[in-house]
Order: sequence, then C-alpha cells, then structure tokens
Amino acid sequence: MRVCRKTALSSTPPRSGATPRRTRSRRLPRIEQVKELAVEISPEQIDKADADWVFYGVYGTPSSTNQDAVLDGPLWKTLGAVTSGQARPVSDETWFLGLGVTAANAVLADLKNFVAPGA
Repeated sequence: MRVCRKTALSSTPPRSGATPRRTRSRRLPRIEQVKELAVEISPEQIDKADADWVFYGVYGTPSSTNQDAVLDGPLWKTLGAVTSGQARPVSDETWFLGLGVTAANAVLADLKNFVAPGA
C-alpha cells in the first residue's frame, strides 16, 4: 500500500503575488515525517497509517498486489478509520496518477460524496 503525506498550509491569505506559507501547528507523527510524496508500507506496518479517514488504492490489479492480505489482516481491522466506517477504496488512476483539472475535480467529487454525502 502507498501512503501519501499531506502538507498543511497557513490559513492566513498570502500577500499579493506571494506563495502560501507552510506551517506546522503541531509536530507531525513520525510516519508523516518523510521527504517523499509517498512511502510504501508493508501489511505488518499498516497500523502506522491510521487517520480519521483512509483512502486506499493499489497500483495495478488488486490480485497482483497484497491488498487482500492487508484488508483481511488483523491490523487493518483495528484502524480507527476502518472501525468508524471511514476507510474508502479509491481509483489509483484518478487519485494517485491523475493529473490536471479533470482528475482534481473527480477527487473533489469523491471527497464530497465520502465526507459530506447529500451536501
């Protein structure tokens, strides 16, 4: 499985022509302290990827990966997002490989349907 990190941006609007400042209002958990966009996590470490929401996908077909081993494994079932019903499969082609406005809009539509259905 692949875990992508997120970067918090300041809520203060940037000065005209300036780029948003990256801020860290809290110390990131060790699992998020990476320089890469994504890190590979083995089934034995999947509990390190816990969050309020988990969106997961695989590169390639699920049968050619260890997705089933992860989803059927004991650690997956203990994740907070899984126990609260907030773990969702997503399209790797759109969410992780998709580039451009069309893919971004598809991800936003998915998020709206997952997080705020009916809104």
